[in-house]
Amino acid sequence: MNNAPIGEQPQDYQGFAGKPPTEQVKKLGVLERITGMFFEPGNTFRSLKAHPNWLVAFLITGLVVAVSLFVFTNRVPYEIRRQAILDNMMKTASRFAGDEFQLQKMREEFERRVPPEETLRQKLTAPLTTIAGMLLIAVIAAGLYLVGTIIMGKRITFKQALAVRVYSDLPPVITSSILLIILMYLKSPDQIDPVNPHGMLTSNLGPLVDAKEHIVLGTIANNIDLFQIWSLILAVIGLSIMPEKMRHGQAIGIVVVVWLLGLLLKIGYNTMTGSATM
Repeated sequence: MNNAPIGEQPQDYQGFAGKPPTEQVKKLGVLERITGMFFEPGNTFRSLKAHPNWLVAFLITGLVVAVSLFVFTNRVPYEIRRQAILDNMMKTASRFAGDEFQLQKMREEFERRVPPEETLRQKLTAPLTTIAGMLLIAVIAAGLYLVGTIIMGKRITFKQALAVRVYSDLPPVITSSILLIILMYLKSPDQIDPVNPHGMLTSNLGPLVDAKEHIVLGTIANNIDLFQIWSLILAVIGLSIMPEKMRHGQAIGIVVVVWLLGLLLKIGYNTMTGSATM
C-alpha cells in the first residue's frame, strides 16, 4: 500500500491511464511568437513544442526575402544582372569545355533564351523560386534534425523539427534582409554586386580571403557568418527544448553536423562553378 497522506497524491502518481499530467503551455499568437524569437526564444520554443505551427512564420520570412529581391531587381539594372549571369555561366562552362566552338554555341543559346528586356514572368519567377528553395532546405534540415534526434535516443515529431528550423531562421533572415534593403538604397547601383548582393553586409569572414584564388577557404569564410551563428544558436535552443530531456551538448552536436553537411554541399557546388558565392 502507498503510505502517502490522505488527500495528497504520491510523488510517482501517473494520473489517468498511466500518463503523467501534462503541463499547460500558453499558446502564443503569431505576433507573440515572432517577437518572442528575438527576445525570449526559450519561451517561444516551449509554446511551439505544444503548438508547432510553422507556416505563418515561413510565409512572413519568405515575404521579407521577396521584398529584398524586388528592391534588388529595381536597384540593379536588368542588363547588368543579365551580363553577370552570362559571365558566370561562361566561366563555369570554360572549366569543363575547353572547345571555343562549344562555348560560343552556349553563348548564342543564352542570348536566344534570355530576352534582352526583363519580362513580368522573370520578375515573378525569381522570388517564387527563392521561396521554394527556402522551403526545400527547411524540410531537408528538419528531416536531418529528426534523424539526429532519433540517433540521440530522443523523440520529436517532424512538425516540431520543422518549426525549430523555420523559427531559427526567422530573426536572422528578417534582420539581414532589412539591413540589405537599407544598404541597397544607400549605395549606388554600380556598388551593388549583381551576383551576390549579400556581400554588402560584411557579416562574415569572406573579406579576409581571396575567394577567386581559394574557393574552398572562401566558401568556409563566407559561412562563418554572424547571422548564420545566430540561427544556429536558436536551433540549439529549440532542439534542446522540443525533445524530452535533450541535453544542450546533444542539440549542439545535431545542429553543427547538419550545418557542416550544408557547408560541404556549398563547397562542392562552388568548386564546380568556380565561384564562392554561396
